[in-house]
Amino acid sequence: MKALAFIAACFIIVSCGQKTEPKAGENQKIEGQKPPMPKEDGKLAVDMALLASKIDPVCEMDITSGVADTASYKGKLYGFCGTGCKEEFVKKPTDFIK
Repeated sequence: MKALAFIAACFIIVSCGQKTEPKAGENQKIEGQKPPMPKEDGKLAVDMALLASKIDPVCEMDITSGVADTASYKGKLYGFCGTGCKEEFVKKPTDFIK
């Protein structure tokens, strides 16, 4: 029984140090980027220079007036006008990236 507990403890210790790759479309930190913080109007305070585009890739709406949500894909950060567009993007990002 002690041996089993020792093996389990070793497994937990080793697995805790491993890095996991984020899933496609999952929000992740991009080097040099601070996590977006919500403003009073519900939009995120996102530096537009960090976004891959100033257009929502799903509905093609101009997002320069405010970003409601973000997701990253293949190292690029994408901004969305709303969470519905982000959810569609996360399902199959290749449908929206040109």
